[in-house]
Amino acid sequence: MLLNRVPVILEKEIYASAALIGAIVVVLGDYLKWLSSDWDSIIALIICFG
Repeated sequence: MLLNRVPVILEKEIYASAALIGAIVVVLGDYLKWLSSDWDSIIALIICFG
């Protein structure tokens, strides 16, 4: 039953875009050593859900 349904989150493109941007922030933050990984994650969360 549940396998035949597309999750609500995946139905909207904006959620996927926000998740992609958040992932890019984390990867770039880690690669460029902007801040500690904790801060990179917090900033990505703010971007995703803000």
